[in-house]
Amino acid sequence: MDLKQFPPKARMRRWTGGALSVSMRYSAAGVSTCIFIDNGKESILVDVGDGSLRDLLEINRDGEAGSGLDPIEGLKAILITHTHYDHYGGLFSLLHFLRLMERSAPLVVIFPQGSKERILPLMDLFEEDRKGSRGYTLSYRAIPAGEDLTIGGFQVMTLGVDHHDSDIRGNVGERVPALCYKVVLGSTSVVITGDTGPSPELSGFVHTSDLALIEATYPSCMVSPPGVHMNVHQARELGGSAGEYWLIHRTGGSDAEIEGKG
Repeated sequence: MDLKQFPPKARMRRWTGGALSVSMRYSAAGVSTCIFIDNGKESILVDVGDGSLRDLLEINRDGEAGSGLDPIEGLKAILITHTHYDHYGGLFSLLHFLRLMERSAPLVVIFPQGSKERILPLMDLFEEDRKGSRGYTLSYRAIPAGEDLTIGGFQVMTLGVDHHDSDIRGNVGERVPALCYKVVLGSTSVVITGDTGPSPELSGFVHTSDLALIEATYPSCMVSPPGVHMNVHQARELGGSAGEYWLIHRTGGSDAEIEGKG
């Protein structure tokens, strides 16, 4: 296999603007995405792919995310954009670690309506493993597109996006329930697109946000089938309407272009 097709290496990123801060250690298509958002006292995770527990520990080590933030009790919710394994595969280990560390505060897992059949078995297995032992209360919410949420001090807006199953050969399957999230605190807003093709609705959602994290799965020379992913050109065009943007969910090809090595 051509090693150039392998996913990109990890690159730690940290952004602070107004009332919100965002940290991300890794995001690669087919591997993992995990985005940590905090206000200095409480936090949420958007997506929880493989390795998210390690990312969470490193982000919180030595007060990197703020000395006033409790990395165990301060996590308010986990927001999942959609139920492809690279976006929720690390959920089980994270839930168990929080129990091991004797978390007491309730935790809610939020995901798109229509995704229960993938999320609930993991949560049920966690409850079975802990066999009724004392610990934090775990709950879930399956939400429809367009529903707004209040999570601790955060306001969260949602937008339904168009995303389908696909494989490395470009075969396209069924549409999956998928959400884009906008996290707002005061006058500061951060958008995470999740996996999606471009759309006018998405452009309007990203417009004027302070930071947009935009999936850029394919290099610009590739044209993605509608409703699967964006390429680097499309992602950059979308990011231009935000104050700042990061291109995430990279592959070997898109990463090479973004880093100027393609």
